[in-house]
Amino acid sequence: MIRLATEADIKPIMMIVKKTIAMMQAENNLQWDETYPSYEVFENDIRRNELYVFEADMEVLGFICISPETDDEYATIEWASKQRATVIHRCAVSTKSRSQGIASQLFAFAEQKAVTTSQGYLKSDTYVTNEKMRAFFAKKDYDFKGIMKRPELPFEFYCYDKQL
Repeated sequence: MIRLATEADIKPIMMIVKKTIAMMQAENNLQWDETYPSYEVFENDIRRNELYVFEADMEVLGFICISPETDDEYATIEWASKQRATVIHRCAVSTKSRSQGIASQLFAFAEQKAVTTSQGYLKSDTYVTNEKMRAFFAKKDYDFKGIMKRPELPFEFYCYDKQL
């Protein structure tokens, strides 16, 4: 089941993040580290009602942030549409639950929300070194729209969108 996250979910979310960081670093993917995403980032997501968890048997197995707000850096990208978009951030699945379709279910949930809040238009981004996420975007029919740079980070981000 997918539901809004609560403060009680942050501890299991941070466990997923910790294991995801270890896996990412083993794959030379430096998108997440010991400082990001932080406990405070998830607290803010929860306060804004933007963080959702995938739960089975009373255990959090994955999460996704679904936001109506775009990043300032997104203005540098030539998107398919200028209409309001639903933005997907921070998605991960527990290492023990990978390859069970949970990320696909989380994205399908985000797409359903987009239909009701932004006429079915979604945007997202991922680090250039995050090959798994780039492949996932392609598998889910997201279109590559360009490369974005965040001044505080060493690598570029690949930006994607999808019109349902």
